[in-house]
Amino acid sequence: MKVVDCMTHQFVKLQPTSTIQDVLEQFLQKRSDIGCVLDANGRLAGIISKYSIYRMLTSGYALDTLIEPFIVHEVTTISSHATLYEARDILLEAKVANAVITDREGRVCGVLGKGDIIQGFLLGEKRLATQLASLIETLEDGVVGIDANSRIHTFNPAAERMFQLPASSVLGRSTEALPLIGTDLTYAMQTQFPAESRKTRLPASIALSTYAPVVFQDEVIGAIAVLKDLTAYEKIAFELETTKKLERTLESALELAYDGIAIVDADGQISMVNDALLELYGASRQNLLHAKADEKLPELDLAETLRTGQECVGAIQEVNGRRCVITRMPIIRNEKSVGAIAKVMFRQLDHYRDLFSRLEHLENELSYYRGEYLRVTTLNTALDHIITRSPAMEALKQQAYLGAQGSSTVLITGESGTGKELFAQAVHEISGRPGRFVKVNCAAIPAELLESEFFGY
Repeated sequence: MKVVDCMTHQFVKLQPTSTIQDVLEQFLQKRSDIGCVLDANGRLAGIISKYSIYRMLTSGYALDTLIEPFIVHEVTTISSHATLYEARDILLEAKVANAVITDREGRVCGVLGKGDIIQGFLLGEKRLATQLASLIETLEDGVVGIDANSRIHTFNPAAERMFQLPASSVLGRSTEALPLIGTDLTYAMQTQFPAESRKTRLPASIALSTYAPVVFQDEVIGAIAVLKDLTAYEKIAFELETTKKLERTLESALELAYDGIAIVDADGQISMVNDALLELYGASRQNLLHAKADEKLPELDLAETLRTGQECVGAIQEVNGRRCVITRMPIIRNEKSVGAIAKVMFRQLDHYRDLFSRLEHLENELSYYRGEYLRVTTLNTALDHIITRSPAMEALKQQAYLGAQGSSTVLITGESGTGKELFAQAVHEISGRPGRFVKVNCAAIPAELLESEFFGY
């Protein structure tokens, strides 16, 4: 604390022409032991103490006697910006009980006595105690303190949460109220040495417990336990371990991949490559990792994927004189692109070309046999009477043939004159149902006569 925070601001102000009567009145009014004598410019000319007044009165001086002859000019002064510790040392060195406080311009701004210093120190200790209590109350770590009689005097909200106990149920009680840590607290106090940190399983968490004695003037007056909640840390550690396992699994999968693979982060820096890609580029892993993909792997164009968030499949690109098939896709998390991955096919592309050619040949053969099957299945049926060269009509005949095999109702729609009746008669004959095919022109029957025409009069 500073002197300005503790000094007496309402001090006794006197002039050389003041009388003993004036001094006594101000001393009684302001309850002060010292008066500051100021000159015409308001600067300090000296001091008059109550002991000087006592000696003057006992020597027989009258109350209207001027104080000027008895002014003490050798005065101890202290800067208002000095600390209490500096002021204490100045008073002890000068062997005086009071000092005059001056500002930077040398003007008197107050008086400081031993009592003011004591009050300042007491106020500072009170303020420090309040700050310490607030700190303990707001700490995320649990704090439990005991006195020399093993009675609990500190139990902060974090400790309440960890033990699932209100402070009112343990404060003032012995350490037996907290059996999980009471023994260690007592041991730290008795041995006067901090106990080794250890994990403690509490009702609501797992804590790292630290125990230490509280020593004052070479005497142990209690002990304190600090409990750091490890539940969140252990969860984070588990997640990190899981992430590391996934990363190792991904690395192993990449190494087994036949094609070259490169992964970049949201900043376009290479975060992972496999051996196949290193072989293609003739580079080392140290040379590629954490480098910009645009500089080291320009042919992959991963920056475009990061920018657009769109994948690209089957792009043909030449890398180091070798034709490659490149596939790129973004890595999306929370609807945001956080990276991109590229797969480069460059090994034995000639074999792939032969394979594609063979697949195309097989597909052509399949199309031929499918057409032959359709032709055979509709041969020698009622559908043969429907003559056409249109592929669409051939497909329609096949649909009619398949529909005739089932038991579902068949609806045939189309413009007038397109052959709906021919298809209906063919479906009836192919279905194998007994009875003749009966055609009814519903358009020629009034709506009110449909019931009687179909079901009788």
